[in-house]
Amino acid sequence: MSVLTAPSTAHGQGTAGRFVLGPLQWTPTIQLREAGIDSNVFITPDDVRQDVSGSFLSQVDSMLTLGIGRVSTQGSAEYVYFDRYKSQRSVNGKVSSRMDFALSRLRPAATVAWAHLKERANSEIDIRAPRRDLGYGASLGGRLTSRLAMTAAVTHDATAYDAGYAFRGADLALQLNRDTTNIVVGIRADISPFTSFFIDGGAGRDGFTAQRSRNTDNFRANAGLQFAPDAVISGRASVGYHKMQPQHPTGAAGEASSFGGFTSTVGLGYTLLGVTRFDGRFQRDTTYSISTTQPFYLSTAGGLDILQTLVGPLDLALRGSREKMAYAVSPTAAARTDFIDTFGGGLSVRISTQGRVGVNYDDMKRRSTGGALFNYARRRIYTSVTYGF
Repeated sequence: MSVLTAPSTAHGQGTAGRFVLGPLQWTPTIQLREAGIDSNVFITPDDVRQDVSGSFLSQVDSMLTLGIGRVSTQGSAEYVYFDRYKSQRSVNGKVSSRMDFALSRLRPAATVAWAHLKERANSEIDIRAPRRDLGYGASLGGRLTSRLAMTAAVTHDATAYDAGYAFRGADLALQLNRDTTNIVVGIRADISPFTSFFIDGGAGRDGFTAQRSRNTDNFRANAGLQFAPDAVISGRASVGYHKMQPQHPTGAAGEASSFGGFTSTVGLGYTLLGVTRFDGRFQRDTTYSISTTQPFYLSTAGGLDILQTLVGPLDLALRGSREKMAYAVSPTAAARTDFIDTFGGGLSVRISTQGRVGVNYDDMKRRSTGGALFNYARRRIYTSVTYGF
């Protein structure tokens, strides 16, 4: 279940922007992304189509300081190009903003985020369907002691697919358009200058626009550790419990079903001897499905990226990941498990502090216990160029 988030730069933190105009700082970035050959544009098990594709993205990060308030904003526009299959072309836009207020003991904040995208929303949906995401929220944080802090937040997110897009016989707007409201309360304790322990819990409600029978109430609790960016190990790791309960159970096919189980979110990085960077990730949680008979699946995904400095500005990248998508048995459908494996690598050259040019290769395969209909193979060779001003 995705939640839109705005930039999380805290008041008083962050680095100066590339350009400064009074209280406003901003840093522009441009990227040529994944420009190359895609062996399976439509991600199908048969009738495979190849094309040349790529995208051009421009992004601006800004910080505006007004007295005790600070507004951090990130906006981007991306043009996605396909040479033969023009129907896959798109223009994607995102804007997210966060306003923080530094008071004596309390730190209120407000966030808003908007996106209009035409892309694969997750590993289940193998078409590029346009959708709009809108999220906003408010939070209040404060120090209880020199080492102990508390936060409370209320957020609302809306996901809306355009009408007329179907996949495997399911209308995406009918199955997935929804509004989500969450309330979360958490406590963070500083163990050391580089490490914090946190625990949080909350409740939320997912209301589906077209199918009230798919509505669910969700209860979550999490605990974990957060490491500073300059610590030996950086990032965040948590384990939690998620309870999902239908609001209007009737026993009909396709309605919401219950779930209770452990969840986890891990994103950790480590640099060995200043020349080898390891970035590992792991996530386990439920995701709403487009299926009319199995309303959600349990996604368990993990991966490792390795960046090795070879000589001078030349780097070697290696990566691998696996996602397991487990669909529970239902009154009208058998249990099914899909596995998606991705392996790849490439070479890149650092052309400046904020610039990089790379050539990459990815090999992706999905295999399913549900049969060949869900299988596919996809290979890509592409280049990416990033330049920060």
